[in-house]
Amino acid sequence: MTVCVAAICENNDTILGASDRMLTAGNVQFQPPASKAYQLTKSIVVMVAGEMTIQAEIISSLLNRINALIAQDPPPDWLNVKDVALMYADLYNAIRARRGENDILIPLGLTLETFISRQRELAPELVSNIATELIGKSLPVTGAIVTGVDRTGAHIFVVDNGTVNCHDAAGFAAIGAGWYHASSHLMFSRHGKNGTLSRTLLLTYTAKKRAEVAPGVGVETDMFAVRGLGTYFVIGDHVIQEFQKRYDKAIVGHAKVEAISERKADEYIQEITKSAEPPGPTGQQINLPAPPPIEES
Repeated sequence: MTVCVAAICENNDTILGASDRMLTAGNVQFQPPASKAYQLTKSIVVMVAGEMTIQAEIISSLLNRINALIAQDPPPDWLNVKDVALMYADLYNAIRARRGENDILIPLGLTLETFISRQRELAPELVSNIATELIGKSLPVTGAIVTGVDRTGAHIFVVDNGTVNCHDAAGFAAIGAGWYHASSHLMFSRHGKNGTLSRTLLLTYTAKKRAEVAPGVGVETDMFAVRGLGTYFVIGDHVIQEFQKRYDKAIVGHAKVEAISERKADEYIQEITKSAEPPGPTGQQINLPAPPPIEES
């Protein structure tokens, strides 16, 4: 239960992100004073949604992998955002496989390795049932936005339960319980990758605020930016506070405009309804003349 939003702007050179602070761990939901956007490198960030016990394990392993790559001699060039998204998916699928092994195979005295090597010794029906259970093994719902800037520009990848999808064409993405509301705002605002920094900042913040109507989305907001290679920074609280003021004014202004529109619509409907009423006392039947007969040719 959360919302995370990312958007590309400045002609595919900048990434902006926003998220709430609502965390889910088992049956517990709470809002700690910590961001759900994790800086992986100077140019790549991951934002997470869903079960945090799983996310914590993935992020820890992901950071270890990335740090090991950076520590190589010589170190690699700037990491590709897509490669990091695939790393995240691999770690997710590894956890799912390990839990499937623990829950399904180990009670039968098997492991993933022995299940594959000893399939001929097992009844075909048992092998089929075990394979079906392993393939269908699911984890609590988790999702992540892996986003940032590499040598080819700004990118957004969404990892949904181990499946990686690229959202570069749309120029934005959202995950969590409030994803639909956030995405709708960016769509209706006609956000594009060539948008300015200031406009996209406001749109991204407003998209997050719109998502707060969804159950479980927190009211606290964290934002960040990656503006070119090696330029990750957190959006300051003073900026967020200013956007909150503008958002509050926009809500009041929208309510006033909506009230005026409703009044005008009511007046119009009453006018056309009145003009359409037949003359004479209420309930009196109006006899209209019969149409002229049609002459045969």
